[in-house]
Amino acid sequence: MIPNTTVSDLFRSNGAKIVAEESVFAENLKSIKALIFDWDGVFNEGWKGDNVLSPFSEVDSMGINMLRFALWLKSGSVPQVFIVTGLKNLSAQAIANREGFTALYLEVMNKSKAVEHIEENYKVTQKEMICFFDDILDIPMVKNCALRMFIHRKSNPLFERYVVENKLCDYVTGTESGKPAIREACEFLLGMGGMYDEAISKRISFSDEFKQFMSERKEIKPSLFRFNGTDIEPYQA
Repeated sequence: MIPNTTVSDLFRSNGAKIVAEESVFAENLKSIKALIFDWDGVFNEGWKGDNVLSPFSEVDSMGINMLRFALWLKSGSVPQVFIVTGLKNLSAQAIANREGFTALYLEVMNKSKAVEHIEENYKVTQKEMICFFDDILDIPMVKNCALRMFIHRKSNPLFERYVVENKLCDYVTGTESGKPAIREACEFLLGMGGMYDEAISKRISFSDEFKQFMSERKEIKPSLFRFNGTDIEPYQA
């Protein structure tokens, strides 16, 4: 296992900003039950338009899977995963179905409504979530999470400064939006939690633990919801 000081130095040398006290990461990871993601700007650069895809990276997907596996090794339960996005998105639905995410919230401009729905229906609080985010509309869903992972983008230095100075994030990626920044954030958390070597070794060997984790993950069928302007309601794709 790499000592935490070495992990933090490694990521700082890659351009990351570690905003919280380093001890916060290992301590808060102990109680994590869920991951919550914005989509555009987090999984991709956020481009939109007719016939423009809003894709995801397999590199990010592996990072999420390894973080979930490591947390499963600690708790025995597959961490829940939620995506909250302002638009309908076929790519988000595709990764949610393939990776056994818990729920996908579509057309949600007021993201606090999605968080309220998650807390009421999935037996998890913000203090048990890690949030991955990149922009202004995400702040209502991120501010009370246990760990807040901000995706860096050179085009909004004032907003990044605002987020850091107002203590709305714990970590800022060195990797830019549009690149596999989620992978960086997941690897950082694995390293700071002292979970990296065990999770990767058991994944490489296709251990019995990993087989069990995958079996349990495959049983999860994502639910789809949308915001109708007032409430969160079920959505049929």
